[in-house]
Amino acid sequence: MGRRFENDGEPGLNQGRTKPFAALVHQLLKHDPPLDGYGRPLPHKVTLSAGATRERRRFHNAVESMMEESGDLADCRDIGAKCVSQTCKVALVLHLAESPLLISQPASEITGSTWAAAQSIGAWFLAEAVRVQRAADEDPTVEAARRILDWLQKCPRETLNSSVVMQMGPRPRLKANEVARVLTLLSDLGYLRPDLEQSTRRMVYRVHPALAGVDHEK
Repeated sequence: MGRRFENDGEPGLNQGRTKPFAALVHQLLKHDPPLDGYGRPLPHKVTLSAGATRERRRFHNAVESMMEESGDLADCRDIGAKCVSQTCKVALVLHLAESPLLISQPASEITGSTWAAAQSIGAWFLAEAVRVQRAADEDPTVEAARRILDWLQKCPRETLNSSVVMQMGPRPRLKANEVARVLTLLSDLGYLRPDLEQSTRRMVYRVHPALAGVDHEK
């Protein structure tokens, strides 16, 4: 974001590459299922192959174990609990996208290779959903500290104090009490070091050489 600049003469949307996808979607949407003896539509039934079933169970057990009290997903059980069922839906989409004519048959079977592709997608979405939820729950001081670190890498400084952060720091600008908490956190983590010789009315911090772009020993 912020770097997606456009130039004159750039090619537009490649209709040739989007037409096959549009045709696939229309083909599936226009499918007219057969009717039973009572005039009700008969849905296409899709099952997992033996290999796909085995891998689905393994994936389920792995996610389930991470939702234990001490597991990696203990704080995101609402996401983990839905992961495998959502991955099954992804597998169904990939299955019919690869062979859309199957929907005209009474039943079909998802192969192990299709499940493997779906599981890769499901695992990625699981990680992203967890990351976003944790970011939303995160202490705003930590996020503000990250922004200050990014700013220091782009605009190196040897020293830093609260006035500089409030006047020149990244937007949105922090208030005095917020800056104090952020600078204390960065100091505790070793990114900053209080310089008592320079500090008078406001605490002055020496910036870690890796961020300041200079060697403080020289």
